Amino acid sequence: MISHRGLRPAVVVIGGSGGIGRAIAGVAAREHGAVVLVARSPEGLAAAASEVREAGGEVFTLELDLVAGDAPMRLEGFLSAHGLVCDVLVNSAGYGLRGAATALPVDGQLGIIDLNIHSLTE
Repeated sequence: MISHRGLRPAVVVIGGSGGIGRAIAGVAAREHGAVVLVARSPEGLAAAASEVREAGGEVFTLELDLVAGDAPMRLEGFLSAHGLVCDVLVNSAGYGLRGAATALPVDGQLGIIDLNIHSLTE
């Protein structure tokens, strides 16, 4: 486990309000302790946070749109403000579109690239 200047290690789950991310957060709560859920949906975050608490974990939530230009800095600031350091990162955010690429809206395809590639690498 990583420890930086007295910061506590946490599992950071991007896309933690639903699906695979939410399921992983529950397991992380039982096995690791501190879990940070990051997602756009306040309702999903609240429900997932309740599940993490029931599993015995300490949970922190951050409502964040990952494609926002300041998202990486906001996440870093959030962790620092709560005395946490990312020990394990679970990137479970993402989406896709159905259909032939030539028939799909360009904005939708660029949105996929922004969330699934750009936000991960920033």
